[in-house]
Amino acid sequence: PLIATKVGGVVEYLKDGKNGYFISGFTAEATAEAMEKIVGADYAMMSKNAAQSAEPYTSERAAAAYEQLFLRSVGQ
Repeated sequence: PLIATKVGGVVEYLKDGKNGYFISGFTAEATAEAMEKIVGADYAMMSKNAAQSAEPYTSERAAAAYEQLFLRSVGQ
């Protein structure tokens, strides 16, 4: 599970309470509170959700996407 602030692309990835938790700022208190939520949650399910959410972002998929972009840019 992920603990993050609502910045950049993480907003599209993280589903609060499903595969992690958003915090309002990187303070020790906010981070500790989110960690306590994760411990109190169904950790196995949250971990499974996090792994499934990360599947589209593997290095293999990123490399294939860049390869296709490159091939299109050189006219193939």
